[in-house]
Amino acid sequence: LCAAMSACEKGGKWKSALHLRNAIVQCEMEPKEIACNAAITACGKVGKWEKVLQLFSMMAQVEVECDTISLDAAINSCEKAGESDALGVFLGSLQDYWCFSRLRRCKS
Repeated sequence: LCAAMSACEKGGKWKSALHLRNAIVQCEMEPKEIACNAAITACGKVGKWEKVLQLFSMMAQVEVECDTISLDAAINSCEKAGESDALGVFLGSLQDYWCFSRLRRCKS
């Protein structure tokens, strides 16, 4: 499934990536991080910044740890769409986000 997720991401098939991500999370398959990151990246590539931020926040609900890939994709999608207000809100919310301790260690 991870290869299929990657293909969806590269092909800009964000809806298919979301369906696969949901299947992986619902079936409690591993690795969830790769599925979430691929879905976030696929949505970001086609300008679906709202969906990217929604997916990022859903990661906490299903106990999937964020990483530099998911953070980078979320930030880039807002920047590309010119959504500086949304980006500001997103970055501000990270202080309370459950993975904030990882952000301090990320230097990339």
